[in-house]
Amino acid sequence: MKIIAHFRIVDDEAKARAVERLIKGSTPDFDFFFLVVLSVIMATVGIIINSPTVVIGSMLIAPILFPVLSLALGVVLGDYKVFYRALTTLALATGLSILLAFAVVLLVPGEVAMTAEISSRTEPTLAYLIIAVVSGLAVAYSLVQPGLNETLPGVAISVALLPPLSAAGALAAMGEWSASVGAFALFVVNVLGILLATMVSFMLMNIAASRHAAVAVVKKEEKRIAEEEEAMKRVSRPREIKADRAAR
Repeated sequence: MKIIAHFRIVDDEAKARAVERLIKGSTPDFDFFFLVVLSVIMATVGIIINSPTVVIGSMLIAPILFPVLSLALGVVLGDYKVFYRALTTLALATGLSILLAFAVVLLVPGEVAMTAEISSRTEPTLAYLIIAVVSGLAVAYSLVQPGLNETLPGVAISVALLPPLSAAGALAAMGEWSASVGAFALFVVNVLGILLATMVSFMLMNIAASRHAAVAVVKKEEKRIAEEEEAMKRVSRPREIKADRAAR
């Protein structure tokens, strides 16, 4: 079949670039979580004021799609380290998103009403699963095709991973526990759909051949994070010395 053939003819350099982008994008560093915080606040405000435009804007800056894709990458590569770091990043981002949305609703003056943007994300359906699968196929193929990279923001919007998490936290703060569970279930359905489609795509591309590239990028990212932490210590050390001298 011609469709499968298009997946199989992806060259090794393109696959290595895609692997590098996924691993960098799912690194649990300050940049990742800073964007998560900003996007969750924006998404939560968007669903509270019932503004689809604001919600869409939040999805454009949310990096939460990358650890989901990296989970699929870890499975296909058979690399426990890639899988575990992606799972850790996703779990932390998920918990942070729900808690932050919960806090945003509590800080909003007055009672928060059930808007259409909230209620539309309280129940997983087959339609959402189909959208997630299609989005997973689209993003996996776009990652290895340089000319299609500009379509990734559109995929991020279509799959809508962040709004269900914001809705789950917001609904919990409103005391709507059943609806909150439904919103979280929608998030899980979306994740599973993307995982399934992306794993199939990566296997068709034989992306497992790029395992060496994944190992190298993981080491590079670990080194970068260690260097950033050391730089932060150097910046904070003079302040600590000054504080110690002032105390004396």
